[in-house]
Amino acid sequence: LMHMRLHRDAEAEQELRAALALYERSLPPDHPELAITLNGLAQLLSGQDRDAEAEAAATRALAIF
Repeated sequence: LMHMRLHRDAEAEQELRAALALYERSLPPDHPELAITLNGLAQLLSGQDRDAEAEAAATRALAIF
């Protein structure tokens, strides 16, 4: 079960980072979709105890909101 969760988390992170890269290339830097995606990434990273990365993503999201 833990292996399945880790695999899903890794897949979710990969998809969030891909979406973020696309949005960063195609949307204005203050677009809400960027903040939403960053917030999702922050939540995922926080759930993995990757606090420094989560904080960086959350800080970027809050700067947009």
